[in-house]
Amino acid sequence: MVQGTAFEPFPVGLLHPHETEPIILVLKGLVWAVTCKESLELLGPCGIWSINANPTHRVEYVEDTEAIEVVSPIRLDNPVGHTISHTFFDQADS
Repeated sequence: MVQGTAFEPFPVGLLHPHETEPIILVLKGLVWAVTCKESLELLGPCGIWSINANPTHRVEYVEDTEAIEVVSPIRLDNPVGHTISHTFFDQADS
């Protein structure tokens, strides 16, 4: 599954796992990516973050951010409102 995402600054995301393997490509903005409470990585434009399925992780959006997220298998827990409005995923719900 490929989706576009857009976030306003959000200081601290909650630690959580997913049963999918995400790869995130930051197009615009800055993101702190945190894995298992210890690994901290600052991602800017063209930054890529990938993690295996199920580790606890979180992200902190430092500024307005746009990114492409690729996950496998398809995430069934995608938060409503996190996809860019003109993507296939938002149109499928209409």
